[in-house]
Amino acid sequence: MKSGVVLLNKPAGITSFQALGAVKRALGHGKVGHTGTLDKFATGLMIVLAGKLTRLASMVEAQDKTYTATIKLGEETSTLDPEGDVIKTGSIPPAESWEGTLAQFQGKILQSPPEYSAIHIDGKRAYERVRAGEVLEIKPREITIHDLKILSQAKDTLDIFVHCSKGTYIRSLARDWARAAGTCGHLITLNRLSIGKVDLSRAVDPKIFNPEHHLLNVRDFLPLWGLGEIEISPEFIPDLLSGKTIRSEWFRSPLPMDKERVGVFDEDGNLRALLEKNGTYWGYGFVGA
Repeated sequence: MKSGVVLLNKPAGITSFQALGAVKRALGHGKVGHTGTLDKFATGLMIVLAGKLTRLASMVEAQDKTYTATIKLGEETSTLDPEGDVIKTGSIPPAESWEGTLAQFQGKILQSPPEYSAIHIDGKRAYERVRAGEVLEIKPREITIHDLKILSQAKDTLDIFVHCSKGTYIRSLARDWARAAGTCGHLITLNRLSIGKVDLSRAVDPKIFNPEHHLLNVRDFLPLWGLGEIEISPEFIPDLLSGKTIRSEWFRSPLPMDKERVGVFDEDGNLRALLEKNGTYWGYGFVGA
C-alpha cells in the first residue's frame, strides 16, 4: 500500500469526497484522508494523506488556514453560499460600514457554524437534520481570526483575505460581518490558499493526479508541521517495528527533545514510525509506515 502526501487544488463544482475519489483510484486503495473539507463551490488546497499517514490527519487539520473569498452583499442564502436559496435581502451599506466593523471579527471570537455544515449533532450531521426538516440550535464555538483584510469592494461584492484557526467557517464569517455592517450577505467564492505552512505551489487538479509524480514524501513536510526527524540504524528496525521500549542507541543522532513528535526514517528515507514525547519519555504514535 502506497503512503505519502498529496496536495490537491480542488476545482469548483465537485465535493471533497469526489476529489478524494480520483486519488483513491490512482493509488489503487481507499486508505486516504483529507485534512479539512471544502464545500462544493469552493476551490483550493486539500492536503491528502495516504496509507499509514492517515494517522497524522488530526495533527495537520489542527493547523491555521488562509483563504480569499468574495461576499455577495445584500443577499443571504439558506446555505450561506451560491448553492442555497435567497432567504433575505437588504440594502448595501457604504464601505465605511465594513471597515468600522472589521475589528469585531479579529482575535478570539464566538462563531455559530452554518446549519448546512458537516458538524455532528447527536451523532448526525447538521445538514442532514436540516434537510429532514429539523430546526437546529447550534452552539457557538470559539475560533481565532488572526488576520482579516478587505482586498477590494465593488458595487455589490466584497473581496476579503482571512487567516484563521481550525474550525472557522468563512460562510459564517460572511453572514455575521454583513449583519454587523447593517445588511446581509453570503459567499460566492472561496479559495483556500494554505494549511499551516503548506500552500498551493505544488498542488494539482485531482483529474491529473499521478502517483509517480504527485505522491510526495512526508519527510519534506515534517519541518512544516513542527515535527522532528531521526534516522534509525538498520539493525534496530525490527525492535522498532515490534514496539519494544525505545532506546537512544537505536538512532544515529540524539532524539530532539525540543520536539513533541519525531518521524523515524530508515537509511532509504522511508518513514518507519512516529514517536511522541510524554514528559522525558518517548512512546509510539504509530509504527510500520
